[in-house]
Amino acid sequence: MAAELAGELSDERIEARIRKHRTAEEALTVTGPDGKPLANAEVTVRQVRHKFLFGCNAYMLGRCRDATLERAYRKRFADLLNFATLPFYWGAYEGRQGRTDETRVKEMARWCKSRGIRTKGHPLCWHSVAPKWLAGKSPEQVEALQAGRITREVKAFAGLIDTWDVVNEAVVMPDYQGGRNPIAQ
Repeated sequence: MAAELAGELSDERIEARIRKHRTAEEALTVTGPDGKPLANAEVTVRQVRHKFLFGCNAYMLGRCRDATLERAYRKRFADLLNFATLPFYWGAYEGRQGRTDETRVKEMARWCKSRGIRTKGHPLCWHSVAPKWLAGKSPEQVEALQAGRITREVKAFAGLIDTWDVVNEAVVMPDYQGGRNPIAQ
């Protein structure tokens, strides 16, 4: 097993996979203002975006303890990443029924969009961070509230977020770590 893995990780195999999956040949014609090709033109190419989504959660946007840290966080985030996960944990997003964190999260989404950072909302349904105000509601009521919440958030963030984790960790429901809650009913 170790020898097989070592073979997969050899420099030659890695380089071959990079050439196969991450590079492509392209022919460019450099033209002058008149549209005619320029001979022996020196060209510098700088990649400014790619299709590979490289990101992390952006939960600290707007939450750093001082302005200097906030600026540094935002600069590093925008310089390094092209994908951001935004927080929609229901218990935190709508800790009190009808009072959501929509304004703050929209500000985060707009900031990302203005910098070409694609966004994902995470999660719309997760039994581990359910709002306390769901306690005592019937399974039918919880299901209706959950469906309404999903529709509400997706509509409210249309044009800002187009990727969603709707159900998070569905395979561990309904009895995660021995605990039950209204969503896991």
